[in-house]
Amino acid sequence: MLILIIFVVQLIIRILIATPRFIWLFLRNSKTVFIAIINSIPRVVNWIFTIGFAVIGLMLSVSFLKIGLIFIMIAIFISPYVNDFFGKTISVSNKVVIILLGLVGSIISLNYESNQTRFLVGFLIETAWLDEDKKEDLKKLKQYITIDKQRQVEQAYLAQREQQLVEIETLYNNGFYQQAIFLGTPYVTFEPKIRNLVDKSRQIQKTQQIETALEEVPQLMRVGQYQEAYQLAKPLYLEVPELQSYVARAKQKLDKDVEKLGYLYQKGQYKKIVDKASAYTEIDCRIRKIVNKAKKSEDSKAERRRFRKALKTVDNYIKKRKYQDAIDFILQSEYVKHPRMQRRIKLAITKNIKYLTKRRKYIEAIQFGSQSVLADDKAVIKLIKKAKYKQKKAEEKKILARLRNIPAEYLEANIREYSHLVNLFPNSRKYQSKLDDYKRRLVAMRKQPPKLITKEMFGDQWPFTVPKGELECLPPALVTFKVNGIIYAVNALASARGYQSINRIWKTDPNRFNEAGFPAKADILPVVHTGLALCNPN
Repeated sequence: MLILIIFVVQLIIRILIATPRFIWLFLRNSKTVFIAIINSIPRVVNWIFTIGFAVIGLMLSVSFLKIGLIFIMIAIFISPYVNDFFGKTISVSNKVVIILLGLVGSIISLNYESNQTRFLVGFLIETAWLDEDKKEDLKKLKQYITIDKQRQVEQAYLAQREQQLVEIETLYNNGFYQQAIFLGTPYVTFEPKIRNLVDKSRQIQKTQQIETALEEVPQLMRVGQYQEAYQLAKPLYLEVPELQSYVARAKQKLDKDVEKLGYLYQKGQYKKIVDKASAYTEIDCRIRKIVNKAKKSEDSKAERRRFRKALKTVDNYIKKRKYQDAIDFILQSEYVKHPRMQRRIKLAITKNIKYLTKRRKYIEAIQFGSQSVLADDKAVIKLIKKAKYKQKKAEEKKILARLRNIPAEYLEANIREYSHLVNLFPNSRKYQSKLDDYKRRLVAMRKQPPKLITKEMFGDQWPFTVPKGELECLPPALVTFKVNGIIYAVNALASARGYQSINRIWKTDPNRFNEAGFPAKADILPVVHTGLALCNPN
C-alpha cells in the first residue's frame, strides 16, 4: 500500500510539473511541440493503461483482494515510471505479455474463490455494458439474476435432497396439500418427483374445491347468502357447468345489493354501508368502491360533527362571558387554524375588552388586549385606544372633583392636580393655561432676594470652607449658594438642574464619622432649611 501511495503521488507531481512545461514549449515553438507530441503518444497511451489498471485494481480490491492486487501489480510493471526508475526500456511486447499473465493469474485465482464471489464477478461483467434505458438490457439483467437464484436454490436442495423429498411426500400422504405445494414449488424446475407431487396436490385441491362448491353453493343460495355463494363459485364456474346458473343468479342479487348500497350512499347512511358491506369488498369491485367512498364520507361526517361540537363549546363559553376560557379552548384545539375558529378568537377578545371597559376596568381591558394573540389587529387596537381614552376621562373626572374642593389660594395643590391633567391631555390648552397661571402666581409669591449668610451667623454649624456667600431659593424648592460668582447646588433638586457640586466647598467634620468609620461631611441641613424658608416666607 505504501508503494502504491508513493506511485500515485509521484504520478500527480509529474503531471503538475509537465503541464506548464508543455504549454511553454507550445508557445515557444509550435513545430517542435508538434513533433514532441507525436513522439509522446506511446508514452501517453502507456500512462492511460497504467492508470486504468490501477483504478480497476483499487475498485476490485474492496471485494476481491487477490484480483485487485494482481491488477495493481500490472499497473506498476507496465508504467513508464518503472522504465525511468531502472534506466531500461521495457518493450511493448513485454508489457503485453505482463498484462496477459496478470489476466490469466486473475482467472486462475477466481477458481479458488467461493461461489458467491464468482457470482459477484460474473454479475459485474454482465452489468458492465448494460444501458438502464433499454428494456432489453434490463430484461437480460433480470434473467441473469433469476438464473443464479435458481442455481443457488438447486444447490441448497441438492445438499439436503432426501430430507426435502421425504418431508414433501409426508405432507402429501397426510393430506396437507397446501403445505406440500408451498414447500415444493421452489424445486419443481429441477426435481421431477417433487413436480409430480405438487401437480397432484393442486389437482386434489381443485377437486376438493369443486366438491365443496357443488355442496355448499346451493345451500348458501337457499338461505340468501348470495355474496358468499358468488365468492365460492366464481373461480370454478367456467370448469363446472353446474355452477354457472348459481353464479348468474348470485350476480343478479349482487347487482341489486350494489343498487341498494348506492341508494344508501345518496341518503348519507355511510355507517350502515360500512357495517353491512365491508365483508364483501373482495367479491365485487363495485362494492369495494362504494364502501371506500362511504368510509371517507363517514370520516368527513365525523370530523364535521367534532368541529361543530368544538364550535358549540366555544360559543357557550362566549355566551357565558368566559372569554379567556373560550380563547384557551381554541388555542388548544386541533381546529385552531380554521377560519371560523379564528373569527371566534377575535370575537372573544373584542367582547372581553368591551365588557371590561363597560365595567370600568380599563387597566385590565388594556392589558388583556395588549397581551392577546391579536394585539396587532386593527379592531383590537381601536378598542384598546378607546379603553385608554375612557381611562383618561375617568381619571379627569376624579381630578376635577378634587379641584372643586381645593380653594384657588392653595397654589401648590392646584398645580399638582393640573399637572396630572396636563399629563393626561397634553394638547389641552385649557389645562395648560391653568397650570401656567398657578405657577406664575406661585413664583411671584415665593420669589425672594438672595440672602447673605456668614460663618459667624451659624457658628460651629457652618458647613463650608468659605467664610460667606449668597443663599437663594428658586421655586419650587431649588436651594443654591453663590460664592465668588460660582453658584453651587445645596440640595438634590438644585443638583438635578445642573448647578455646581457643593462638595468643592463642603468641609469635613472631624467629630462625625460615616458607617465605614471615616470622617464625614459637616451637617448641611441648617443651611438647607434656611434656604427653603426663602421659598416659603409665610
